[in-house]
Amino acid sequence: MSSAGETKPAKPPVPDTAELLAEIRSLRALLRVQSHKTLLMHRALAAHGILGPTEMDSPTAEAAAEVLHRTGSSDAILAFGSKGQGIFSPRPEMAGTLETLDVDCLFYRDFLQAWWCRGLLGLSHDIPSTAEYLRRRVAALGYRRITTTGISMCAYAAILFGVLIGAGRIVAFGPQTRVGRSSFDRFDGTDPQAVKFDFRSKYADLAQILDEVPYEGRIEIHFSRHSGFDEAHAKHLARFPQVSLHPVDSEEHNAAAVLKEQGRLAGLFRFD
Repeated sequence: MSSAGETKPAKPPVPDTAELLAEIRSLRALLRVQSHKTLLMHRALAAHGILGPTEMDSPTAEAAAEVLHRTGSSDAILAFGSKGQGIFSPRPEMAGTLETLDVDCLFYRDFLQAWWCRGLLGLSHDIPSTAEYLRRRVAALGYRRITTTGISMCAYAAILFGVLIGAGRIVAFGPQTRVGRSSFDRFDGTDPQAVKFDFRSKYADLAQILDEVPYEGRIEIHFSRHSGFDEAHAKHLARFPQVSLHPVDSEEHNAAAVLKEQGRLAGLFRFD
């Protein structure tokens, strides 16, 4: 107990809201500058052929748009990687899980953080050229069966490119199936003007792609049952016979994480 007459410590001053907002704006500006510098370095390396496709144990793997994990399998999983945050590079998607499987994995990353609409750095420049690159790459490596996969924005890429290249199977977790202003606002406030994503393009609506492309494979959409956002995007493709919906008992945008915690994630990628 404090003795009589002892002065109580003063309460810390309440931060000024305007000052806090100014600091946040300053930090965001700094992150944009650092991210731009990192991107310029990636572009320079890619332009000189230093950042072409590489393998997982290569010194350049952390900076490459395509990284290959070989097992000698005739089957392959094409995993489209996370967006990354600020100055941090996109990560190979689900690498810890996929590398445990007896199957080759090709990890793709969108260093331009542009919802894949500006291509793979050093490999392609837009969606059609990316699809063509993937077709040629899969053919050159001689794979018999292909699965594409991704989470959230990258699940959009998994469906889009899986359909365009005719992958036998697509495993998507919480995909955005219609790309609009709300998607950009929800995920890190991405500026569509900066990434040059055309909301009027057919690529903004995966239902339109499925209407146009004679896709004969399977699309499995795993989504959080109690997330209205996830459910709406999943059901947008429900009318297509190639699509099956698999709700996960979660309220968050985290279907893949929940499945991993339950020990069910790796099993989804077993080839029949």
